[in-house]
Amino acid sequence: MGIGTIIKRLFQAVGCLGLLVMFSFAGLSSYASHVERDPEARARLEAAGEAVEHKVDEDAGFLANLGVLLSAWWNSDEHYAEKQREDALKAKAKEERRKAAEERRFNTTVPSSDNDYYAESTKRD
Repeated sequence: MGIGTIIKRLFQAVGCLGLLVMFSFAGLSSYASHVERDPEARARLEAAGEAVEHKVDEDAGFLANLGVLLSAWWNSDEHYAEKQREDALKAKAKEERRKAAEERRFNTTVPSSDNDYYAESTKRD
């Protein structure tokens, strides 16, 4: 193989690498603008980020952490569904606590200034 062929192949490789970087940058910026506009996509990305927080090791190599991040992004649908279930359970528990507090508030016989209902005190004759 002559020196001219090696230089020619080197320029081709650099050109292909440049095109790959350019298309990757365009795709990532397009995805980033999509995430900014769509609240559901933002929520999916946040759920994936929360799921991977404890898995990223600062001492691990770049490729290991990149693999963990890509895995979390790939499974973001599952993480988002799990987060929605947790939020629904929290909302249900909050509603039950509110109902229980309301029940206690109106079913007490002790007069209190924070109640809307005042129990009758002793009658004067």
